[in-house]
Amino acid sequence: MQEEIRNFWLYQVYNVFQQYDTGIKVDYIVLLLILALCTVLTGISLSSIKNRHYWLNAFPLILMFSLIEGLRYLRGTDYLNYALLYKYHGEGVPIEMLYNILQSLFYFLELPYWAIFVVYAFIWIVALLYLFKRHKSYILYGLPIFILLGLNNFECFIRQNIAFAVIFVFLAALMEHRYKKALFCAVMAFLIHSSSVVFILYILAIYWICQRKQACLSPVIVISLYFLSTFVLESQALGWISEIIKLIPIVDGTVLSSYIENADKWFSADAVKDKFARSLFTKVGAFVFDSLVVYWSYKKLKHNNYQDKNIVFLYNLYVVSLIWLQLFFVYEIPKRIFGAFYMFAAFLIAYIMKKPKLSKFELLSQCVIFMYLIVFFVKNILMASNQLFVWDAKGIYNFYL
Repeated sequence: MQEEIRNFWLYQVYNVFQQYDTGIKVDYIVLLLILALCTVLTGISLSSIKNRHYWLNAFPLILMFSLIEGLRYLRGTDYLNYALLYKYHGEGVPIEMLYNILQSLFYFLELPYWAIFVVYAFIWIVALLYLFKRHKSYILYGLPIFILLGLNNFECFIRQNIAFAVIFVFLAALMEHRYKKALFCAVMAFLIHSSSVVFILYILAIYWICQRKQACLSPVIVISLYFLSTFVLESQALGWISEIIKLIPIVDGTVLSSYIENADKWFSADAVKDKFARSLFTKVGAFVFDSLVVYWSYKKLKHNNYQDKNIVFLYNLYVVSLIWLQLFFVYEIPKRIFGAFYMFAAFLIAYIMKKPKLSKFELLSQCVIFMYLIVFFVKNILMASNQLFVWDAKGIYNFYL
């Protein structure tokens, strides 16, 4: 039977990217509520302690996140594919040697498939806490909101998020002007997932612009483009993007090269994913939330004369990504790229909450922002379609892992 499953995987007889609708499961709801509470309490704790106690106080969240997220099952686009890749010693891309070394270490230790996901979750949460340690003044609100907005992305794109964990450290080094460390992290991220070069170059481009001109993109421009991208423009008519994509230099034999070589496939009308389509109500809710975050973070940065340089950088990184994300929301590959930066809204919301209120309208806006986050948590996290853990790997969910 195991050989039969291996052949199914190798020859793609079945769909490893199939999504599962399990309905509501009590163990999932309880564990995710525990994780949410632990995240909030950790944010409160870490916001008021000295750095020498930081990791000790962060340990409960590291443990809870690593276990609860690491022991998930069939949750996320890439889960089964990477579980089978590990189980049957699938070959990696040679240039992505750090990921291959990590896999070889798992093989040597004879870890079960679920243990590798625990390790991946551990790497991600530790790297995120490292980033927040450098910006501890935003951790009270920023940490729980960042995890909330980034959790679906983390669960879906397995190896991309191992690399992105290194990018968290890269960002911390970049904002501290420690460029040698940033370069080292950039190389490490590339050797885990070659598509990281896109994230790195994109971040560096915005960072370079911010260094030359310490200002924020106007919220009028951002919100107008957001509106056009969401409600007016037809994404299916954007096939010309593939011609630009083809101009990007490639390294043969990498994941990135396959994406570039197949740009026509990823940006044609056939690439549109119906599963990413949103209702008008969902679009309007996201538009209001994102617009308020953009408007008030800009307003406060301007009020403080753009002195918070790192927030200026994160603001521009977020708003540019936001526009592109809306424009390509139904295309899987660009959605992966620009959606990865959506969670950085957490820093802007934390910045808004940290600074004195400028008006009664701001107080109302903050209430709307938090109401949206609560609805987002219930709808997208607690009511997720797949609520499986490794102990549910039986019956129709048994893949002989």
